[in-house]
Amino acid sequence: MAGVDMEINVDAFLKAMEKATDTALEIVAAKIDSYAVRNIQATAPKKLAPELSHAITHQVNNGVVEVGTNMQVGPYIELGTGPMYQSPPEYMENNAQGGKGQAGLASWLYFDPVDRQFHIGTPQPARPFLRPAIEDHLDEYQKIIDNELHNAKE
Repeated sequence: MAGVDMEINVDAFLKAMEKATDTALEIVAAKIDSYAVRNIQATAPKKLAPELSHAITHQVNNGVVEVGTNMQVGPYIELGTGPMYQSPPEYMENNAQGGKGQAGLASWLYFDPVDRQFHIGTPQPARPFLRPAIEDHLDEYQKIIDNELHNAKE
């Protein structure tokens, strides 16, 4: 009777899957980044669009994709301001307005430390750029992940 040699490659398989997962998530993060930039150029105020576009960054850590901006104005463009503020459905708001922000404020005064002048702020509608970059392309991201895992190599 002929002998059977068996080789177990579990470690190599797991390494290949980990590498493919990291690659897939990095591709997805870069795609989200590019869609967010495209959304900014289409919807953000023209004065802020170039700087905000360059401030979009992404990173992948332990299987988690993070895409965002470090510009302080980013959340105000994404979510709106004053009575036009729209909280994302999953946010827990701790105020009586049910997530509608500073309802009733027609305008407010603020000091801009960059140009060292006072400005009057008025409510601005939400111009989402990050959320649509993710939600509008979920099928595409799933295909990227499936493809990378299917073609995983050591």
